[in-house]
Amino acid sequence: MVNSPDEDLTLSRDFIQQVRDLLEHLYDFPFLQKQVLVLPSSETAHPPLEIPGQKARKFILDALEKIGVEKDLSFRSSQARIYNLLRLHYIEGMAIQQVAQELDLSQRQAYRDLRSGDERIASIVWENLVNQQRIRETGGSAEAVPETAQLQTEPQFQPTDLNELIGVVCNTVRPLASQRSVSVDLHLPEHPVIIPTDAMIARQVITGLLSLAIQQALSGSLVVHLLPQNGEYLLRIIFQAHGLSEKMPDPSVNLYAHNLGWSLSQQVGADQVEIAVKINTRQQTCLVIDDHQGFIELLERYLADHALHIVAANNGPKGIELAQQLQPKVVLLDVMVPEMDGWQILQRLHSTPTTRAIPVVICSVFYDPDLAFTLGAVDVLKKPVRKEDLVAALKKIGIL
Repeated sequence: MVNSPDEDLTLSRDFIQQVRDLLEHLYDFPFLQKQVLVLPSSETAHPPLEIPGQKARKFILDALEKIGVEKDLSFRSSQARIYNLLRLHYIEGMAIQQVAQELDLSQRQAYRDLRSGDERIASIVWENLVNQQRIRETGGSAEAVPETAQLQTEPQFQPTDLNELIGVVCNTVRPLASQRSVSVDLHLPEHPVIIPTDAMIARQVITGLLSLAIQQALSGSLVVHLLPQNGEYLLRIIFQAHGLSEKMPDPSVNLYAHNLGWSLSQQVGADQVEIAVKINTRQQTCLVIDDHQGFIELLERYLADHALHIVAANNGPKGIELAQQLQPKVVLLDVMVPEMDGWQILQRLHSTPTTRAIPVVICSVFYDPDLAFTLGAVDVLKKPVRKEDLVAALKKIGIL
C-alpha cells in the first residue's frame, strides 16, 4: 500500500530553511540561478521534485500575497503585522531594525514575527508543491504548459521608437527580400515616433508580417508606410501577390499583436494586397518612479487584472523624461529616489505645462499628506501599500 503524499510528507525544518534562503535573495538573480528548491518524494520510485530558483521565487511571492488576503487583515491584527513586516523586509529591502521602528515593534518581536512569517510562506509553498507532486506521481504533468499559454506573457511596456524598430525589422528581412527579388520601399515619419510598447514582441509581430508579405509578393517593390491616424498610427504593407493570395499571418502573430493592443487586417484588391496594423498608442500607462525593483514587481502583481501597463524609472531625471514622453495616466512616486527626491520630482511635474495634468500619487514610508497635497499630489499611500488601497486610490481618480 502506498501512502498519499499528504501522509508521508510533512513540512521539514530543512525546507523552511531553503525558503528562508530564497527569501533573503529574492533580487539576487545570479544566486537564484544556482539554487534548487527540493521537495522529497513520497514514493521511492519517484525522484524528489526540484524547482529551479527563479520558478521557486514566483511560488514564494505568490505565497506572500496569499498571506495578505487570508482571514482578518485589520491593521492591528497579528497577521497584518506579520504581512507588513515580510513585505517591508523582503520586498522593500528594509533592515529588521528599520522595520521594527516603522511598525512600532521591539526588535525581539520583529524577529519572532519574521520567523513566523517565514514558516507561513514555507507552509503555503509546501502545500502547492505537494499538490504538484501528487499530479506527477499519479501520471499527470504539473509542468506541462500549453504553447499558446506561453505566448500570453504580460508585455513589458517601455518607451520605444517605432521608426527605429521598423528600420531594424526591415534590415532583418532584406536577405529574404533580396532572394525573392523584392525591394522594400520604406516610408517613415521624419521625427521619432515614441510609444509605450514591448519592443521584443513588437519586432516579432512586424517581422512575421513582413516575412509573410515578402513570401507572397511578386518580384518588384513592397511598400511600407507608417502613418499617423486619429492620434494613433497605422502601419501599411502593400504589395502585388502571386494569385492575390489571402493567406493570413500565423496565429502566434495575431496573439502577440492582441497582447500589445494592436489590431491586424488584410485587404485583397484587384491588383494588390494590403496588410494593415492599427497601433494603439493610448495604452493605459502607469509610470512608477521608485528605485526598488521589489516594489515595482509588487505593483505589477497588484495591477495584473487591470488594463494598466507599468513603466518604471529608478531615478528622478529618468522619471521626468518618461512622464514627458509617455504622458502616463498616473504617476506613482516614492519620496526616496536617487538624484532627485520625490518632492523635487513632484514640483517639477506640477510646474511643467506638459506634465501638470498628470495625477501623481505619493507611495512612501514618509507619510506627509499636507506637504504632498500642497505640492500637487492627488493622493498619498503609506508603504507598505496594500492592494485594496492602491486600487481604491486609482479608482478615485478615474484610472481604473
